[in-house]
Amino acid sequence: MRLRTLGKLELEGSTFSQAKSLLLLTYLAVQGPQERRRLAELFWFDSDDPLNNLGTTLTRLGKGAAGAVEKNDVQVWTSLPCDAVELLEVHKRGDAEACVALYEGTFLEGVRPQDTSTELEEWFYATREALGGRVRQALLDLGEDHAGVGEFTLGAELAERGYLLSGAPEPEPLELERLFVLLQAGEHPEASEVQKEAAGYDLDLSLSVEDARSALHEGRGTTTAAVRHNLPVQPTQFVGREAEKTRIGDLLLDPSCRLLTIMGPGGIGKTRLAIEVATSQLEAFSDGVFFVPFAPVMSPTSMPFVIADALGISSAGQTDTSAGQIDAIEQLLAYLKNRQALLVLDNLEHLLGGTDLIHDLWEKTGSVKLLVTSREQLNLHAEKVFVLSGLSAPAEVPVEQSDAVTLFLQTARDRGREVVPSESSTAAVVRICQLVGGMPLAIELAASWLQVLPPGGIAEQLEKGLDVLESSTRDLPERHSSIRAVFDHSWELLSEVERGVLRHLSVFLGGFSLEAAKAVSEATLRILAGLGFKSFLTLSPAGRYEQHPLVLEYAHVAEQGV
Repeated sequence: MRLRTLGKLELEGSTFSQAKSLLLLTYLAVQGPQERRRLAELFWFDSDDPLNNLGTTLTRLGKGAAGAVEKNDVQVWTSLPCDAVELLEVHKRGDAEACVALYEGTFLEGVRPQDTSTELEEWFYATREALGGRVRQALLDLGEDHAGVGEFTLGAELAERGYLLSGAPEPEPLELERLFVLLQAGEHPEASEVQKEAAGYDLDLSLSVEDARSALHEGRGTTTAAVRHNLPVQPTQFVGREAEKTRIGDLLLDPSCRLLTIMGPGGIGKTRLAIEVATSQLEAFSDGVFFVPFAPVMSPTSMPFVIADALGISSAGQTDTSAGQIDAIEQLLAYLKNRQALLVLDNLEHLLGGTDLIHDLWEKTGSVKLLVTSREQLNLHAEKVFVLSGLSAPAEVPVEQSDAVTLFLQTARDRGREVVPSESSTAAVVRICQLVGGMPLAIELAASWLQVLPPGGIAEQLEKGLDVLESSTRDLPERHSSIRAVFDHSWELLSEVERGVLRHLSVFLGGFSLEAAKAVSEATLRILAGLGFKSFLTLSPAGRYEQHPLVLEYAHVAEQGV
């Protein structure tokens, strides 16, 4: 069996045709395994018993299309091949011809997501436009390939298909320019229509036929500069995180994910990972990728001005007054409304009073995606959260495959120090990585001491406390000059009750249960959840609360100082 969703919805190889069941199957194929309760709420949100409705549908699928859906007590999934998923995969590989060939029509053409949740309806139309948009990109790529070798008529025909493509969103300004160049080079009458549409974006397209052909011969589908970005240059090589990079990159390409928060404690590498992922996504965002640093910003009212500055636009008012802020927000939303851009909003944990702006950016800009780094999740309905932990340490993988050890050795070489391989030095480096829980900043700070201490000496100092994890490097931000400074910042964002609970929980060295937490502190489920949202606790697969070893050490010192 194969699930066909492009042009029509049908389960090839089966006579099963119940529309809502096939829509459920499509959602599973595109989105992957889902929890039963979430599926029930998406598809039967207004039912008195949505879980029962889900159960009935799964039974119907099991009888009418055996093997199409798989399930356990918690999750539901499908392993069926699906043309929409295949299209996304070939587009990601850059196979434009296969991408176009797979598109036999609009995603779920003729289907209406009736009696379902607003969220599912939004996913339905967002996925339709995302697939159509990728096919348009593929048609433009093919058109430019043909026009580049002089086949201007064929290039224009492919551009016309892309311009009129059913299911695709309205063309963005950069796409209109690419379309116009191809159509003009092939002397196609549709060029004048694209020209008129571009004028609505204040985009003047007035290229001659010869200039258009010349641009295509030179391998330029547009007459503008390459994709804009302001991503900061990084001073050192990025180490590891291949699985994390892939997962976050996939989420950013997912049409249902437009607000993604990378969450974790200070020093865990959120900013560096976000910049690395954003760099790899430059070609996916035709209107640019922009890094917005919020660490030095003290007030949420300044946020629209800081974003406008990163985008290179002058913001109305330029004052933090209420009226000035409203004007700035309206101007910012108007500027971004029809743009396909990625904003990397860095270090938001101290500006959670500004989440209304983040929600407005998500809700009112259409194609803009937001990649946030924060020590605390934003708690917005549209937010997807990626929890970042330490680099793989030798307790989990062989030493030679450990990202944590690799980072330590690379930092040592960058500082002009080589760790001579031996059984004792390797064991010491492994111990250092374990003591700091794979935290990248802590590993770099520890490695900086190789100028005065061997690896064994650094490990001994670490076992005595956090004070060795500091650096005199001049270009490090003050908040990253020591691990104590990192955690001081996070500690200040906690309430007195939360601080007291953490102090008492520092007696647990190997994790603890809810009951144990209540026995030694004023912990409630709500307080523990809040500490989890703020990256001070994690819940293990075994259902026990755990703390990063450096967080535990910091809280233990705080307890002794009370």
